[in-house]
Amino acid sequence: MAQHNTDPGNPTLGTVRLSGVLHCDERTAFQEVAHQLCSMFNIPYSRSASFDDNLAFFKEVLAELQRAFKTVVFVIDQLEAFMRAAKQTLLYNVLDALQHSQVQVSRA
Repeated sequence: MAQHNTDPGNPTLGTVRLSGVLHCDERTAFQEVAHQLCSMFNIPYSRSASFDDNLAFFKEVLAELQRAFKTVVFVIDQLEAFMRAAKQTLLYNVLDALQHSQVQVSRA
């Protein structure tokens, strides 16, 4: 990642790490995504944001990062824990972002 982020004040590549064990419900997962994106790309973070606010923020930030030619890699450990959620909102929105952009996906 260091070779891509030559300017510490303006990174071009970031990594969001989630764990189905640590971020077991979707509200917590979206809060963590927002927190990590804000930390990486120097965006103000609101700890008190609602689930809907974090969901809208997620979509907006991914669109903005794409327009700025910046990349985010999502590393999701214990994926099956997110698959057990009733609505699977996190997975749906990550996959939806892939569908509506020039984003590439890799699974290991």
